[in-house]
Amino acid sequence: PPEDLRLAATDAALYQTFTNKTGAFADSLRKMADADPSGFSRVLLPFIRTPSNIMKFTFERTPLAPLMSQVRADMAAGGARKDLALARMATGSAMMLAAADLTMAGAITGKGPDNPSRRSAKQRQGWQPYSVKLGDRYFAFNRMDPIGMTLGLAADAVEILQNSDGSKPKAAEEAIIAAVASIANNMTSKTYLRGVSQFFEMMSNPTRFSESYVQRLLGTAIPTAAAEVARGVDPYLRETRSIMDSLRRRTPGISKELPAVRDLWGQPTEFRSGLGWAYDAVSPIYSRREKASPIDKEILRLGMNITKPPRVISIDGITVDLDKHKGAYSRYVELAGNELKHPAWGIGAKDYLDALVGTGQHPLAEVYKMRSDGPDGSKADMVRATVLDYRAHARRQLLDEYPSISAEISAQRMDRLHGER
Repeated sequence: PPEDLRLAATDAALYQTFTNKTGAFADSLRKMADADPSGFSRVLLPFIRTPSNIMKFTFERTPLAPLMSQVRADMAAGGARKDLALARMATGSAMMLAAADLTMAGAITGKGPDNPSRRSAKQRQGWQPYSVKLGDRYFAFNRMDPIGMTLGLAADAVEILQNSDGSKPKAAEEAIIAAVASIANNMTSKTYLRGVSQFFEMMSNPTRFSESYVQRLLGTAIPTAAAEVARGVDPYLRETRSIMDSLRRRTPGISKELPAVRDLWGQPTEFRSGLGWAYDAVSPIYSRREKASPIDKEILRLGMNITKPPRVISIDGITVDLDKHKGAYSRYVELAGNELKHPAWGIGAKDYLDALVGTGQHPLAEVYKMRSDGPDGSKADMVRATVLDYRAHARRQLLDEYPSISAEISAQRMDRLHGER
């Protein structure tokens, strides 16, 4: 073929595979990473060219495309370059409008609530961020860039605008904020930018995040392939309270030694999608099935904030750090969530609350219905009182199951007696 056609074909191939030349900003990042003798820059940003080109590819297909210098140059050039630039912008914008409509219909999800309690309540019902809902199952799209990024931008913008106050004077301002926030949410959700987002999260609050950041960083000493095998053998998320725990969690055969991470109702957090081990091991598309949960639905409806119990508890006025007793916290959450059978009702906390707020089969269901709504209403008070009651019984059972906790409480009591004397 003619030389100009051959070069155009090469440029098109590089563009479609996101390996074409990057812009000035990405070039400066790559030079900085190459010049870093410690190699830490490559830990934060292992990939630069491809993610940069994916972002560029995506933004060329949004209403924000005219902000890019390359797009403005194409528009000014006229002819085929202008036509292609307009076609990209129109096609991508139409796709975002369709995604926005599906988000409002509940068929596409964005980042979800920022409130940790409400986000957890949705996840316990099978909800999944940045996903398409097909039937009763969610399929993640955030690892299917650039299409995934386009869908995510639209979904996040819709969710942010839905949570705004809706006043007309602020409409334009809220639209701009929604656009900026949706871009930020999508950038930080990408696996190839996770190192950067976690680093700046740690820098924003070193006291809170530095320990977990170092654990995750050093845990990557175990190769990803080994970690995937570990997940196949042991499909539950495990607690990590130290660097060695982070290594154990990613090591096949010994990850089971760590306590399981449990949700509010004591259920272990698992990786399995229900579509088979082969799907979970190979597919980059995470999937979860929707699960009915009357109490979690009620928590969202009332706008309540209910979190897991603290790791430091008080028994008869004695403070105990459960992290000092292996597996004690995980067991505490399990007992308080649904494992412990209440002496008055003979069922666990979740089963009790499901019957109270959902099925109406509990003797107190009619009393509950007559109470007021809202996060500070008497319905919310009744739910909170139930959760606290089960946690009190769970703490008592911990004393029977963990002699080391009983011994620590006895030792603290003796110290207090000696101190008073």
